[in-house]
Amino acid sequence: TITKVAIVGSGISGLSAASCIKNINSEVKEIDIYESRKDIIQKDIGGGLMLSGGLVVLHQIELLEQLQSIGSPSNEILSRSSDGEVLLKINQNEFINAHSIFESNEERAHILDSNKSYPFYGIMRSSLQSLLYNDVNSNTNKDIKISIHSNKK
Repeated sequence: TITKVAIVGSGISGLSAASCIKNINSEVKEIDIYESRKDIIQKDIGGGLMLSGGLVVLHQIELLEQLQSIGSPSNEILSRSSDGEVLLKINQNEFINAHSIFESNEERAHILDSNKSYPFYGIMRSSLQSLLYNDVNSNTNKDIKISIHSNKK
């Protein structure tokens, strides 16, 4: 039985791992996160991200509503060249319906918006990292001790 976990890095992946461990029923009692930088949230690193399939995971760890309140929903990706020629056009609803990525209709229903479409969300990297950081630091699971050690090389 694993009761203690060490995570290297407090970026999106490290904080996502900690949040998942914290929010699922596991036997883990202690999580230590080690970050080489002094500041955990790096507002000057990274840009915007698009999340779609990850919405199911965020729902499972009860962070989807928070993401929806700070992210920007969209249903289409459109890329054009400098002269206006369409290079890429993806309709999220058509894509998901053609390539079912959900194991059940229940899973599918969690990310449907009020128009019964499958949005994806644009969000700044630092905003997603802050969302995960705040979840990791919240006391919603008092059975797990979580420590973040910054400036550790």
